Amino acid sequence: MSAATAAMAAVLAFPGASLSIMKVCIPACFIGVLAGAISVRKMGKDLYKDPVFLEKMKDPAFAKSMETEDTATKKEIKKGAKLALAIFGVAILMVLIGGSFPQLVPNMAEGVPNFSVNADGSLKMVTIIEVVTLSAAALIMLLTKTSPAQIVKASLFESMASAMLSVFGVVWMSSTFMAHNEAIIKQALGGIVTSYPWAFAIAIFIMGILMFSQAATTKAMMPLGLTLGLGTSTLISIFPAANSYFVLPGYPTLLAAINIDRTGTTKIGKYVVDHSFIRPGLVATVVTIIVSFLLSSLYG
Repeated sequence: MSAATAAMAAVLAFPGASLSIMKVCIPACFIGVLAGAISVRKMGKDLYKDPVFLEKMKDPAFAKSMETEDTATKKEIKKGAKLALAIFGVAILMVLIGGSFPQLVPNMAEGVPNFSVNADGSLKMVTIIEVVTLSAAALIMLLTKTSPAQIVKASLFESMASAMLSVFGVVWMSSTFMAHNEAIIKQALGGIVTSYPWAFAIAIFIMGILMFSQAATTKAMMPLGLTLGLGTSTLISIFPAANSYFVLPGYPTLLAAINIDRTGTTKIGKYVVDHSFIRPGLVATVVTIIVSFLLSSLYG
């Protein structure tokens, strides 16, 4: 369902690519996340021993905000919310089926390949996602009687619209840069990657930091990996390295997590990159890639 997985499947371009990615990356990422969580289990001091937190507790307003009792009013679930969720769930299932079993996807007449259709007439994974999700959105609006005005005013729509424009800009910029400098990059990385395929994961990790997008990083780097002679199993194994946008603390979900922590112990560090997420992020990424290589070798 994610744009990065769809981009990766499109780069690999073989039947069942999405299923191959999920078989390796889902269990590997689950193990990696557990390792990252364990790595921070004892990070920092307990609150009753933390001098900074104890000093904050001297402020009556701050102490009141830390009360465990939730005084917030319960939000009423709107009519049709469950139906909308069910439609969304079916859409996700259809995308997974379309990516895992391409023989079930309608085949168009063969012709000139374009943005939506491959040369053999098969629909591209990006097209499948667009058709299914846009149809699901239209169905939700019709069945739940949701007006376009309500959608446009939603905070999630505003954040996603700005993110979409940002990602498109990053993709265009990165694609232009990679296409113009492909020969130089290929020459610089060729020898290293041939001898040490895992080293390409470092290049992907660095690009992920700069691009702030898994999908943009995948689209820019994975085709280069193919031209350098890396096999599909190797590329799938190092695919999790694209999740490196946590290094620079500017991603919306990371900033939201900092704001959610009322204690103030989740924070951006003095040197920016020494923030609360750097240790679990690095541990999770490294462990995920190692486990991915192990699983790829088991699957053959």
